[in-house]
Amino acid sequence: MRFASVLLLLTAVFAAGAPAIVPAGQQPEFLATLTGVSELSGLTWCRDDLYYGVSDDKPGIFPLRLTIDPATGLLTAARLETPITVTTTLTDFEDIACDTANGRLFVSTERPPALAAFSFTGQTLPAPALPPVYRQARFNKAMEALTRDPANGHLWTANEDTLTPDGELSGGERGGLVRLQEFDAKGNPARQFALRTDAPGGRIRGGSTGLTALCALPGGVLIGMERVLTGLHLEMRVYLVTIGEATDTSKIPALAGARFTTVQKTLLFSKNTGFTNYEGLAAGPVLKDGSRSIIAVADNGSGDRHYFMALRYTAP
Repeated sequence: MRFASVLLLLTAVFAAGAPAIVPAGQQPEFLATLTGVSELSGLTWCRDDLYYGVSDDKPGIFPLRLTIDPATGLLTAARLETPITVTTTLTDFEDIACDTANGRLFVSTERPPALAAFSFTGQTLPAPALPPVYRQARFNKAMEALTRDPANGHLWTANEDTLTPDGELSGGERGGLVRLQEFDAKGNPARQFALRTDAPGGRIRGGSTGLTALCALPGGVLIGMERVLTGLHLEMRVYLVTIGEATDTSKIPALAGARFTTVQKTLLFSKNTGFTNYEGLAAGPVLKDGSRSIIAVADNGSGDRHYFMALRYTAP
């Protein structure tokens, strides 16, 4: 969904107990200029300081060099390298995932709902095919999220808000119902689960909630980010997603009226972001203390102003 690209830096430490994300002390005062890119809607880390972003403004892939202090987790420099041109009929690139070992970048798009794959030079490669149910995505509410599990090579994607056969869109006191889709390392559709997003609340019309990003970490950890529009402001909410006893919905053609169990969500971090629209989430390198950096990116603005904020994910 379209809304100076803004980046938010997070750090994560995974330990036993109940997880949480708390500010690490850095305020949103880091300013970087990345001339030539705007409306970054997705981000992925490949290696060292190399990240790749996509924009819902125009098709293409944008290599970024993001320097993170290994001791503090703070971002100290950001630089855009030469953009990668791609040839495709797909539009509205929303998220991106990196497969360094096989030289591939996967991209999710909203128009039409699809996954694409490209080489690091922009050559089109074979990509996983979405199950037919995703063809029933509502306009501008399709494949907003994409991530790749670095341990097993599985991809995860999801629609932003409820598919037509699955019920009503989010609004008021009603959350959306989205389908999390897993693909195995060969690109074949695997498990699928339902996730209920938060209700936007508020009495002002126009509120909505969307699943805007997924982030897979080694060890089977899956993090999801929701954007909540209350009608007055936007909120960013980051959750630990646990499959648990959730029902595999891949064989359920319509969730409306069906009986199933959704995945579990544990709130890790929430923030009123005004009208800064966070849409992308990427796990970065492990820091000296064992924590893992995570970068969230917002797509609104002119593209030449990028702000960063450091946070830490801990267990009490």
